[in-house]
Amino acid sequence: MHNHFAFRRRRANPAAAFAAFALAIAGAVAPAALAQDISQSAVDNAHNFLRTRDHGSDILGFLHYTSDYHGHEFRRLAALGGGGFELVYRFHWNDEDFTDAAFVCDSRGNVNDIRIVSTTAILNQPFFFANAAIQVLGNLVIEAAKDKLSPAERKVVQTMVDNADAKALLLWRMRFQRFWGG
Repeated sequence: MHNHFAFRRRRANPAAAFAAFALAIAGAVAPAALAQDISQSAVDNAHNFLRTRDHGSDILGFLHYTSDYHGHEFRRLAALGGGGFELVYRFHWNDEDFTDAAFVCDSRGNVNDIRIVSTTAILNQPFFFANAAIQVLGNLVIEAAKDKLSPAERKVVQTMVDNADAKALLLWRMRFQRFWGG
């Protein structure tokens, strides 16, 4: 009797299967470095910090102050030369809004700048409402961290608060969190 629904068995290629599995695991763990001048450990260092829910929610609070955090996801890695790179993440907020932010990193994985790639925002542009709220709330942040700040660090943060610069304050906060943990 002949089975019309029989499938022809394909010969398995163990090397190809392992390579596909390894690539899938690597993609799920951290973005792979694109060029030889980018250190995978630097990429992992930055990605491991940026990918957490707590940090994503915190970052969104600066990007779109008072908006509801609905998650964030890694989008891509781009080489910048000299070992530098940027990691792009999409932040989902409110009902259907999103903002793509590029975190510009040095060769050790330290975030030195944030560049907005795209956003669906119309009124709540990235950093706009946070800038407005910083002068009111900024001094509360300084007061909360006063025991961990040197006089020089306090002066720098106070200048950012006085200048109402949410982006600079977010970059400082990220450095502080990475150095002190959190």
